[in-house]
Amino acid sequence: MSKHLMAILLILSLAFNLAVLGMFVYTTTFHKPLFAPPGSGHPHSNWEHRGDRMSPDSLFKDKDEIRKLRNDFRKAKREFVNTMTKPKFDEKASLQAMELSLQAQDKLERKLATSLIEVRRNMTPAEAKKFFEHRLNRMQRFDRRNGFNHREQPEANNPPKE
Repeated sequence: MSKHLMAILLILSLAFNLAVLGMFVYTTTFHKPLFAPPGSGHPHSNWEHRGDRMSPDSLFKDKDEIRKLRNDFRKAKREFVNTMTKPKFDEKASLQAMELSLQAQDKLERKLATSLIEVRRNMTPAEAKKFFEHRLNRMQRFDRRNGFNHREQPEANNPPKE
């Protein structure tokens, strides 16, 4: 090989090595991952507001009851949809299953709402503002991901300012 070709290959090799080294330094020093790997100990950037009091596991005192209500609602909803799959449509059975599903949903929503009120009662105003604004933002992100239009509901986009 000629000296000219060897010099070009050496320069290319150095450039690639510097690129790999630069990428390593950037990812370990400056770049925070969006989702930390399990067990890595790196908190997600949006998790700093969570202390023991605000973690999902300790948020509700009656989380077992809420879990049961959620499972009951899912089961009732599945039963309602199952009545629609039957070859012979029975409107009376479908309406009955729909009512059971709606009752289960109502029980779940009421329990969640009363639990949130109880949690709010034990928070300082600053904690409540931070926690519930975060919760509202999560709800809005969910709506955007699922194609709900917030333009029709301007109050949902703009929480009241104090």
